[in-house]
Amino acid sequence: MARRLPPRRDSRPSRRRSLDARDPRLEPRRRRSRLHHFLRGVPGHTGPTGQRAGDAVDPASPIAALLRTAPRIDPADDPADRVADTVRTHRPGTHGAVTTLATSRPGQFVRRFRATVYDLLGLSPPTTAPEDRPVPAPAVALSDPRTTFVRATIESTDPATFALERRPSGSLRSPSTDRRDSCLVVDAANPRTEHLPLADVIVHHAVADAESWTTATLAALPGCQLAAARDRRGWLIAGVDGQRIRVPAPASDGALLAPALRAWLADDRKLAELPATVTVRSGARDIRATLEPADP
Repeated sequence: MARRLPPRRDSRPSRRRSLDARDPRLEPRRRRSRLHHFLRGVPGHTGPTGQRAGDAVDPASPIAALLRTAPRIDPADDPADRVADTVRTHRPGTHGAVTTLATSRPGQFVRRFRATVYDLLGLSPPTTAPEDRPVPAPAVALSDPRTTFVRATIESTDPATFALERRPSGSLRSPSTDRRDSCLVVDAANPRTEHLPLADVIVHHAVADAESWTTATLAALPGCQLAAARDRRGWLIAGVDGQRIRVPAPASDGALLAPALRAWLADDRKLAELPATVTVRSGARDIRATLEPADP
């Protein structure tokens, strides 16, 4: 499984990063770790800046050879599909030319390094083979972004099925981003308050009274089209025109449901016309939610 690793806070960051390089992962910035990764014969990618980075290194160096030959993730690619395809098509020895430039003894580091250390200490090395123990996988707490740019499409109306394409809010600064049929979804917990007046959809995951909160939020932010809030009864999704609908299961994700329902409204439909159950697809996640009319 590919994973993006956070900065290390232990006494051996370089050693840990080198050992972690045995696992498939994305490594767009740290050239040393990236080279270790490919030297171990593990599938991997360079980021979209890889080609430009190659202009800044010696063209005869191992790093330059790696940047010329390694698979590159393009900003237009779906990262999950791209990684899965690379892992599936990877063949050992693909980057043999890079390995030859970087080391004359591939795969022998642990044994040779131990012999060097024992020689410096004036000791005879053990006769047993050295152990190269992997470090434990780091515990990484992942959370959804607080602000997302979402394109929602209606795949079918009966049953009601929606597909979401989500991007981090930074993509709003990209001139190539196609914003048609899309909306800005902002979590009320977002510390960047400048996003709130720009929001098409506001989401709050924990309020005492969803009806009061959505009413006050829509009144305070006239540019907002939908407000979604979760209280002890589940989710309430409310529009500026007074349309409201309840999602009684608190475990459902209003940040996914709300932009889907906005697409429904944008198609000149009413929330009351939605079937009792809807499905929202976002990447590998399928959210199936039961809807019911909100109290008048």
